[in-house]
Amino acid sequence: MLRKSSKYWLDRQAMEKEAIRKYIQQDKNAIAQLNRHYDVMLNNINQQIAAEISSLADRNNVGLELAKKQVTDMDVKAYSAKAKQIVEQAAVMRKNGHHVTYKDYPKAVNQELRVYNTTMRVNRLEYLRANIALEVARASLNAASITGNTLVDRYIAETKRQAGILGISGKNDSMLNNVAIQGVVSADVNGANWSSRLWANQVGLRANVEQVLATGLAHFDVKRMQSLMTDTVHNWRYVADRLLNTEISRVLYMAQWGSIKKAGYRFVKWINEPKACLLCSAIGRENSGFGSGVYEYDKVPSIPAQTHPNCRCAISAYWVDGESNDIKDLGKESSSTIKEKGGSWRSGTNKVNWNYINSEKFKSKFDHITNDRNLNAQIRKYAIAMLTHRQNSDSEDSYILNNKGEIVAKTFGPDDKLEVGLSEKARHRISQEYDPYTIIGMHNHPTNIPPTGSDYAAANKRKYNFGIVVTHDGRIFKYSADKFAYSYLVDKTIENVRRTHYNWDDNEIYKEAMRRLKGSGLSCQEIK
Repeated sequence: MLRKSSKYWLDRQAMEKEAIRKYIQQDKNAIAQLNRHYDVMLNNINQQIAAEISSLADRNNVGLELAKKQVTDMDVKAYSAKAKQIVEQAAVMRKNGHHVTYKDYPKAVNQELRVYNTTMRVNRLEYLRANIALEVARASLNAASITGNTLVDRYIAETKRQAGILGISGKNDSMLNNVAIQGVVSADVNGANWSSRLWANQVGLRANVEQVLATGLAHFDVKRMQSLMTDTVHNWRYVADRLLNTEISRVLYMAQWGSIKKAGYRFVKWINEPKACLLCSAIGRENSGFGSGVYEYDKVPSIPAQTHPNCRCAISAYWVDGESNDIKDLGKESSSTIKEKGGSWRSGTNKVNWNYINSEKFKSKFDHITNDRNLNAQIRKYAIAMLTHRQNSDSEDSYILNNKGEIVAKTFGPDDKLEVGLSEKARHRISQEYDPYTIIGMHNHPTNIPPTGSDYAAANKRKYNFGIVVTHDGRIFKYSADKFAYSYLVDKTIENVRRTHYNWDDNEIYKEAMRRLKGSGLSCQEIK
């Protein structure tokens, strides 16, 4: 691993963006191929329905009439031939899968077809349902084949591409054996792999198609039934498309992530796709102390688990000047540490409202922060100290306390600058002496606003039990961040709410922003 020029890293970003565009175009072709199988399925289903009801055009309840008709030996032979073909296709997939063992997918197909092989002999209606199930099974098997082979192809191609770029050809051979490939491609995500999700998609599709069939036959509205059938198939086809697209993103990410680890890089750069969403744009702008969109290898958000379905962003190895870039130094805080910042807007002035601060009403607020009276008293003591020191100024102080209210670290921010940080030495000492989530961080906001994005980011990074913001007009906020917090996303969300609801007060704006960020692991309570 050698240091490269700034131009090299800029060129790398351009190269990665071009790779994203290339993959997206290739994947459009794979999705088009997948869609063709669903379109053939839809056409075959509609043709079979039309053939069955053509002789019953003058009847009121077609479903009932079909239930009365018998299945001929010729029908049974025709069905058996189609079923045999699909079973053989499933067997071939299991035996000769492109590096991928499809596990229980073809087994489930076989079991289901055996059920239909029995029920379809009852009458023409069951025969029609069985044939529709065959079409769904065939389309789903083809979708499984396309998905599995595409995932393998993309993973191998990206692993080899990364090896050439990072100069690790030979070092990442262990990522390209059959066991490793199958481990990545068939990995469970949130309790299920792509194969089981595709099977669930087939079950849902078949159930919906049968529902449309039953409704259409009962009312004998062929055109309406065909329209509903088209909508139903297209909806479930989209689910299969999204699954393929999302799984491609995952295996590409795993190829990138594994290659960067093999090359020994500590840092990665987030590369946004051409149409990046607000969340991914925030990830690309987030500064965790090493530059915008730069993360330590083990802290970068995973795709798509921490982004969204259809995400096509990527990561790339990166060099940070002035830092140890070796992967063995993971966890070492940046020389330019995360700072808690007072925010980009304000409410009122930085003048401390001493009449209120000295009141019993303000004092009583601290009784509601924790169940420990001594700890609450200590928090109040240092809140008063910050307000006294920083009255009539746009400057911030920070106190970090242990769970007994004793000072762990104290920092004074620069004069007339709305930020306060924590030195690398102090951060390292705290991490060695205190367990995670046993310390409390508190600082003042001359702007009189609730916690900002950088406050949440610092709380998560430093593993606060909770944070406290005390404003110069006497408000107290208790907050925490259980997940990695993207400061840009928090601040941008607040800004968006403020822009669209310009007539709202600050409390309403902040409350709505927190509602939109629900699920991000952020918590904020105003102590009253």
